[in-house]
Parts: sequence; C-alpha cells; structure tokens
Amino acid sequence: MTDVDKLRAVVEEHVGGKAGVEAKTMFGCDAFFKKGAIFALIWKEGRIGVKLPDAEARDELNAVKGTAPWSPGGKMAMKAWVLVPVSWHKGGPALAGWLDRAYAQAEAKPKTVKKKAAKKKKT
Repeated sequence: MTDVDKLRAVVEEHVGGKAGVEAKTMFGCDAFFKKGAIFALIWKEGRIGVKLPDAEARDELNAVKGTAPWSPGGKMAMKAWVLVPVSWHKGGPALAGWLDRAYAQAEAKPKTVKKKAAKKKKT
C-alpha cells in the first residue's frame, strides 16, 4: 500500500459514511465530493488537503504549524485550499474536525452580491 493509498484510507474512514460523499479522481489525485462539491483531496505528492471557502476558517487552519497552501505543479496557490500538517496524516481529532468543517462548507452556498441595474437615462 502506497502512502497515497494510506492517506485515502484515513480520509475515507472519516468521511465515507457521511451523506452525499463520493470519491473520484480529480486533478490527477483522489478527491472527495459532497453532492458534487469538492471538499478534500489527497494530493499525489502525499498530502491531505481541505477546501475552506470561508476565509476565517482558512486563516484559522493556516495558523496551525505544518500547514501549507496547495500549489499544484508549484504554480500559484489555490486560494481556498490548505494542506493539513503531515503530523495529522494518521488521523485523529484534529484532522477529523477539519474534514468535518470542509464537508460542511461544501454544501454552503457562497454569498452572492447582487448588482443594482444601471438606471437608464431618459432621452
């Protein structure tokens, strides 16, 4: 069993029984979706990543020692994504808590700002 297989098993153990969760391949790695919205992945280089659209939650996780931005291919970091500390890769309450938060945010609809229609000038 490869390291990536072990990480997938750790994540599946926690999220596998949750409603609407589906595992499939995306970005060349294992990814976990809730009703079609991605919320976690196993980066092919051997890291677990979570998607946190909420900036406050993302900042909170980024403050934890050992986290890193997810930068596929060494390019620009993916804004909503955080790679969890390697020390969490065996599972446990810290990883479970952040997987739960990412799962919860996957179903939340992003707030949209409605633009006011421009007023037409009278001619």
